[in-house]
Amino acid sequence: MAPRRNPPEPGRTNRVYLRLPTDVFERIEAKAKGEGRPFHRIIVNELTLFPHLDRQARLGELVRDMETVLARYGSRITVTELNEALLHAVDEALAAQTDGQLQPQLDLLRVIRRTMLESERRAATHEREQLASRIGLLERQIREIEALPEDGQDPGALAGLKAELPGCNKPSPPASARNEDAL
Repeated sequence: MAPRRNPPEPGRTNRVYLRLPTDVFERIEAKAKGEGRPFHRIIVNELTLFPHLDRQARLGELVRDMETVLARYGSRITVTELNEALLHAVDEALAAQTDGQLQPQLDLLRVIRRTMLESERRAATHEREQLASRIGLLERQIREIEALPEDGQDPGALAGLKAELPGCNKPSPPASARNEDAL
């Protein structure tokens, strides 16, 4: 049986022995060399930042969500402006009395509709990029949790991430894909 450890003397630090993955070790070692500080000081500095990482991650999620909201809002404003232009072009086409007057109005209608589809496509592309980054983050978190030893895993966290992942895999088809053949 191993001898019982005595608590450290006042003023002395606790000794901790860590096994670090190679990539983490190399990153910390490079940071220590770059800053000219001891290896252990870099580890302590990194550990003191840990409580703030959750808040930083949440802030990143909120910023990404806000980007999506603003992109959707911008898309709606663009669509509204294009709808007004479309209605005006339809009125002009209906007012045309000859084929010579009608043809330029039909060309204008085609241009406005193509612009509307391109706007919807840009918004859908941005949403797909956001979704792909979220799925990538969830998959990476799942891999990292599964790589932990069994006693270090939190089964609830892993189940929650896996439950969240299928919901991200169901993107709705963009309106531009449905209406692309209209041209």
